[in-house]
Amino acid sequence: MNHGFRQNKIKKLYSYSFLNLILALLFFWLLAIVSKIKFNGLVYGLDYGLYHPDGALYAFKTLTMLGLPELDAGVIVSNWYSEFSFKMKNIDPQSLFYDNNSNWAIYNSRILYPFLSIPFVKMFSISGMLVIPFFSLFCLMYTSLKIGIHLKKPIFGLIIAIVFSFSVTINRWMLSNLADSLLTALVSGVVLVLVKSKNTKINFYFLLPLIILTSLTKFSLIFWVGVSLVMIWHKQIKVAFFIFTSSFLMFLPTLFGNFQHAILPGNSSSSLINKFFVFPFSFFRVGYYELMQLLILDKVLLLLVLTSIYIAIKNIKSVSSQYFLVTFFSLWVTGAINGTIGVNFRYQLPLLPFIAWVILENSKNKIT
Repeated sequence: MNHGFRQNKIKKLYSYSFLNLILALLFFWLLAIVSKIKFNGLVYGLDYGLYHPDGALYAFKTLTMLGLPELDAGVIVSNWYSEFSFKMKNIDPQSLFYDNNSNWAIYNSRILYPFLSIPFVKMFSISGMLVIPFFSLFCLMYTSLKIGIHLKKPIFGLIIAIVFSFSVTINRWMLSNLADSLLTALVSGVVLVLVKSKNTKINFYFLLPLIILTSLTKFSLIFWVGVSLVMIWHKQIKVAFFIFTSSFLMFLPTLFGNFQHAILPGNSSSSLINKFFVFPFSFFRVGYYELMQLLILDKVLLLLVLTSIYIAIKNIKSVSSQYFLVTFFSLWVTGAINGTIGVNFRYQLPLLPFIAWVILENSKNKIT
């Protein structure tokens, strides 16, 4: 009887502490959202607003999914951006039309974020495009906490989640009308699957929905190739093969949708062969600018990234380190393919849940 009483007491204490952790997480998540809504705009010419140029295409897509004619959808987006945007206030409604904007060759396959935003845009107009990004930040923070609980370091997991919520860089991209936040939330789900099945064979069917969803959000083939390589290293050949095959099949619509246009778009007049020779320069240039921007704009996040790299290299035999390093490289390559400099860690956002994992798994001190 005493044993049963003790077990019930432990369960109640666990439930109570978990509730406290969730309440703390919710508090800092809401604080980040309120801060972003109240304090947003241009900072030294950099856009820290809620509505970015890319977001106009996603909003237009959502409105047409709701059944609006292209002209009506274009006018609504144009009027909204003229009032609430900072970088791109003047939009010709017709420039958003599917036949008039070359970006649709790539963005047409990114349907998940506009699709999930449909009910919120129907209720709140264009501001409804922020609901999915806001929820995505919570998913990222919850992933850090969940990993901490799994590794018996719940307070440490909460601390990392809070650091994420304070980062001006993370809030810049996670709390704006872009698909990057949703991709980060989905990759957070991938990390949770990997964490829980670290010592066992991973069931491919847990990852298949995430492969599909990430591929319908943004270009993620290189990320999944990286995951496959780690699995091959651990002799999970069948799972690696299915992940690579599935992610490549999901990439085909983007490939046939003029993917060449998305490779180093700043060199759009160059041939694919010329872009191949330019790519190494883009690779090192993007890496340099990303680090320098963090050094100037977000030293805390830079310290977190550098600490994660150090920990991962030092503990290279751990699974979390291997996934972190491969993901770090794959996202660096993804940013280099785009070639745009000065995007302030935007293309590296999916690295964040891996940062939480590698730090929590390989930290010696158990902060409970």
